[in-house]
Amino acid sequence: MKREWLIQARKSKKLTQEQVAAQSFIDRGYYSQIENGKRNPGPSVALNIAKILEFDPMLFFPYKNTDTSNNPENKQAQHSIIDFYKNISKGNILYLYNDKSNYLNNAVHFLLTRLEIDQYCFFIDHHQNIQSILLELENILPKSKIKQNIIFMDSKIMYDNTPINTINFFQSLQLPLTNDSSICIWSSEEKYFHDDWLSLLKKYFQSVNTEYSSIQTLLVRSYDAFSISAALHIKIMRDYQYLMTDYEIVESPLYSASDKFMLPSLFLQDNS
Repeated sequence: MKREWLIQARKSKKLTQEQVAAQSFIDRGYYSQIENGKRNPGPSVALNIAKILEFDPMLFFPYKNTDTSNNPENKQAQHSIIDFYKNISKGNILYLYNDKSNYLNNAVHFLLTRLEIDQYCFFIDHHQNIQSILLELENILPKSKIKQNIIFMDSKIMYDNTPINTINFFQSLQLPLTNDSSICIWSSEEKYFHDDWLSLLKKYFQSVNTEYSSIQTLLVRSYDAFSISAALHIKIMRDYQYLMTDYEIVESPLYSASDKFMLPSLFLQDNS
């Protein structure tokens, strides 16, 4: 089946097949077969074409999500989530999901947009979810790129650790960060606790007499929506700037920037 969306993307840029092929370092015949749906591009070719025509390379590798693919409104909403990802570098997002396949899809898109800007990511989830997401990413990106920018952490191991062990782990990574760097954390959690590992981590940093760099942090904390009661939902809306569902992200009407939890840098400033 022809990739009509790809043809329209090329025509909107007023480019010929030959021009796109040349800039993608492939021959015109190969590119023509990609447009006609007779061949699928490899990860590097997909990224090159997407960069030239300015679209999300995931369009070449649609996640197997029946709800999204069969509902145009859901497709459009999910594109708006991707656009949001691309335009945010710091802040707190509370994600309450209803469907696991949508959750995995949104996680993959989130990581792809972070990799586009070379942002370091800590992805904390169950081992099974991590493996599913890795398989999707490896269909699009070289393994070296994934390993360089994303640190996957099994949530069971993560939450069994004491806060100090967690801090030691982060600091032992010794990532090459500077004051204008940014990191992101995606954390999948089963239950909500006010004094959880993240808040304890903040308290620990506040108790240490040292300086920290001004690295920007983007935090996404995700929960199964069925595990969060309506009363608890309202309560935690006060602590997050943005609320996310499977198909949308909105600003929290209850959030106030004053005296709210914002994750400090997890990395000590290098004073050497």
